[in-house]
Amino acid sequence: MGGVIWQARMGRFQRQFQEAQRWLDRQVVRDAAPFVPKKTGNLLRSGQAAPGGGAVLWTAPYAAAVYYRKKEKGVNPEARRLWFEAAKARCGQDWVRGVRKRAGGE
Repeated sequence: MGGVIWQARMGRFQRQFQEAQRWLDRQVVRDAAPFVPKKTGNLLRSGQAAPGGGAVLWTAPYAAAVYYRKKEKGVNPEARRLWFEAAKARCGQDWVRGVRKRAGGE
């Protein structure tokens, strides 16, 4: 029996995918900002793309405690724990459209 062997050569799309990832990383940090608790602004300013992309991090030493379990009071009326989830609920479809556009899917 014969078969078909196909080897994908995705190299030509690499630049588009990287641009889409960089855009998404920046947009997630931007869209999550309204939900990040803010007292001094250090937590908000610590939001960044992970080295190499593909993830976003809030690097303030107390970020995980605030994100997962601590109620934080501050000047931000929309602030809440799990701020990425709140941003995803509000902006997730926009993220999908933006990535598709930059990756060549639309």
